[in-house]
Amino acid sequence: MLQSDKSAKRLPYYFGAAIASKYKERLNRICEDAYRYKRLIKGYGIVAVADGLGSCLHSALGAKTAVYEIVESADSLIRNIQEKVDLINTVKTLMRNGRNALKCKAEELGCDINDLACTAIIVLSHKDNLVVGHIGDGAVVARLSKGLEIVSQPGKSEYANLVVPLTSPDWENYLRINHVPKVECFAVFTDGCQNAVLKRLKGTFSPYPPFFNELFDYALRLKSIRKGNRDIRDMLKAPGKFDRFDDSTMVVGVLKKISNNTHYK
Repeated sequence: MLQSDKSAKRLPYYFGAAIASKYKERLNRICEDAYRYKRLIKGYGIVAVADGLGSCLHSALGAKTAVYEIVESADSLIRNIQEKVDLINTVKTLMRNGRNALKCKAEELGCDINDLACTAIIVLSHKDNLVVGHIGDGAVVARLSKGLEIVSQPGKSEYANLVVPLTSPDWENYLRINHVPKVECFAVFTDGCQNAVLKRLKGTFSPYPPFFNELFDYALRLKSIRKGNRDIRDMLKAPGKFDRFDDSTMVVGVLKKISNNTHYK
């Protein structure tokens, strides 16, 4: 869901897109990723991205349900908290609310909660402070005054190609929380983008600087959210950049603008 403000003048602002894999496009099937974002009051902002597990019956609905609940819960919580918000505990609460929404949806459908299985990434920010809550694969990369940093790595599993979803009974054991201050821009993306934008060495990922520096420089110059959404979609669909084997989602956020901040290594 897009924010109502179509210009990129007020901070924070966000733009992004989600596209189905080539395989699903050929079969006329829907993308099982979902994303939502919202500028909240008093300098707060929220982004939620989920990747529905393709082997599960209602995974697309699960991803959509989770991100909707997370963002709406964030809006409500921030509006009703009178004191300073504890970003870390709030992210934990939002992730729990997202899972509870999946449980309620499963009861409504009369199915097992695992039929709605999805990963989840939450990015809650206040001014230039950013907290990420993460279950499953996908990643978050940010640009700070010191340069690029991978804020949250793709999740590790005991078995290859197996991811722990938000619907897992022991999901809290796999929840990763990271707090990073002084963030200028960030990008949240699902596993369909990982190979194109991250480098991997000995099991550890790192951002690919040419891609992210160009992306974040573009984000800082952006005037129209609508154009940003369109350009991200075109980028994800461009031949040769993304293999399109999986659904791909990328959301970019800008928290602050620093002058002469366009020559990072």
